[in-house]
Amino acid sequence: MAASSWNIKSYADQIDVFVESIKPSNDLNRILRPFSKFSQWKASECRAWLLLVSLPAVASFLDPKYLEHWMLFVTAIFLLLQDEVPAFDIVRAQALLNPFVRDIGTLYRKQYYLYNVHQLLHLPLYVRRWGPLWATSAFCFEGFNGLLGRMLHGTKNPAKELISTIRRTYGMQILKNRIYAKQLRRSKNQQVDLLNGNSIETLPVSDIELLCSYDLFFKQNFSAYPRIRIFKEVFTSLLYSGEKKRNNYTISFEKDSDISYGEVKFFVVKNSFLSLNDTFAVVRVFHVEPSRFFYHRESQLTVTHIVPVVDSDEITLISVRNIVSKVCRGGAYVCELPNKYERNL
Repeated sequence: MAASSWNIKSYADQIDVFVESIKPSNDLNRILRPFSKFSQWKASECRAWLLLVSLPAVASFLDPKYLEHWMLFVTAIFLLLQDEVPAFDIVRAQALLNPFVRDIGTLYRKQYYLYNVHQLLHLPLYVRRWGPLWATSAFCFEGFNGLLGRMLHGTKNPAKELISTIRRTYGMQILKNRIYAKQLRRSKNQQVDLLNGNSIETLPVSDIELLCSYDLFFKQNFSAYPRIRIFKEVFTSLLYSGEKKRNNYTISFEKDSDISYGEVKFFVVKNSFLSLNDTFAVVRVFHVEPSRFFYHRESQLTVTHIVPVVDSDEITLISVRNIVSKVCRGGAYVCELPNKYERNL
C-alpha cells in the first residue's frame, strides 16, 4: 500500500493555516503551534490535536476509510477522559478501540502494530479500576519537574536549596490563601466580578432594542460590559479588544432544554447588581448542521463533541447561569473539552 494514501505531510501547509486560525480559550494552556512543527510539540499540544483539532483539520485531505478509523481513537479517548466515566461509556470505548487496533496493520503497515498500540486495548480496564485517564495522567508530575528545576540556581547543596525554596513557596501560598479567605468572606455573595469595571458606553440600536424587548429590562437601568469573571472563570466578548490570541467568548449554553453554541457579544448587568440572577449575556447563536457531523459507518458512531456549526444573524439573551462552558472554535466546528480537571496542564 502506498504511503501517499494516508500520509498527510504533503498537506502540511494547508493544515498549518487551519491550526494557526484557532484561538483557544484559557482552558488550554498552550496555543497549538503549526502542524509542520509537530516534532516539537509538547504533550499538551498533542492532546489538543487529538481531541479537538485533528478531525476538522484533516477531513478534507484524508481518505474516508482512514478518517473513520481515526474517529474511533478520538472518540474512545474522549470518553475515557470525561469528568466521570459511566460504565456504559467504558464499554463503548472498548468497542471503539477493538476495531481501531485490529485494523492498524491492514490500513497502514504491520510494523506499526507495536506494543504501545496493543496497550490501547487495556485503557478501558484501567479506567474501570482506577477512574478516568486524567486521574492517572503523568502530565502534572512532568510539569512539576520543570518547576523544581527553576527553583535551583546554584551548584552547591542543591537539596538544601530546593527544600528552602519549597518552604518559602508554601509559606507564601499559605499567606495568599489566608488573604483570599478574608476577601471571600467579605464578598461571599458576589458571584460575578466586572474585572476592570469599565462599561460599554455606546451600543448599537439593534442591541438596545433587543434588551428592551425583554420584560426584565423594560424601564430598568442596565449596563453593558465587555468581560466578566464568574466564580473565578473569565469570560470575554466580541467587544473586548484586549485579547488577540485567545477566544474566551465562544460558549455552549442551555436553551430550551437543549445545548446551543454561540459567541458572546457583550454582558449586561441589571440595576448594577453583581449576582448571577442579574447578569446576562447577549449571544450571537451558531446553527448546528447535522449533516456534517463526523460519522463512522461500520459502528454507526457519531462524534458528538466536535459539532459542525455555521454563523447566523440570530441574537439571543441568556442568563449567565445558563452558560455551560467555553468551547474551542476551529473553522466550521466547535469542540467541547472532555473534562474540567486538565485545565492549564
